[in-house]
Amino acid sequence: MNKKGFTTNVRKAHKFTFAEAQRAWENARELEMPVDSDLIDAGTIRKSNIDELVFNVKDYHWCPLWVAYRNEERKGNNVYWVSRDGVSTRYCDARTYSDETKPTESGLVLVPKAFADSHVEDVFEVADLDIDKMVHDAGFIVPERFSQVFCRDVTKNKNEV
Repeated sequence: MNKKGFTTNVRKAHKFTFAEAQRAWENARELEMPVDSDLIDAGTIRKSNIDELVFNVKDYHWCPLWVAYRNEERKGNNVYWVSRDGVSTRYCDARTYSDETKPTESGLVLVPKAFADSHVEDVFEVADLDIDKMVHDAGFIVPERFSQVFCRDVTKNKNEV
């Protein structure tokens, strides 16, 4: 969340103080929970949003290195980069090509590596969200109205004995 709505790019998200995050959760929807930002940062993956990959090839005629993604395959807005092992949404797995080794296979979109490098986002996969570790163990107190959803005794804080 970046105080203006939601963003998939962790680097654009607003970092709340602990007190701000707890207060925001009191007025939030059940899945808009605070999480430990250090753990989010540690779990980010570099991905590319298709909406950010619009460029003019003529502006990159000088570019000696290229990466490629599959035109019709996406995971949400994230593209599948061609990698040595097939395809991957992780940008770090993208195979780099020179002008001489650029693939000619149909269905691939070639992107200048310099452009792609500057248009990756740090994304946190929701499947990696560990509510116990990232919310409860961080010290956040579940609002009472969500107690059924989070199945933990909301009357006790982890710091209480």
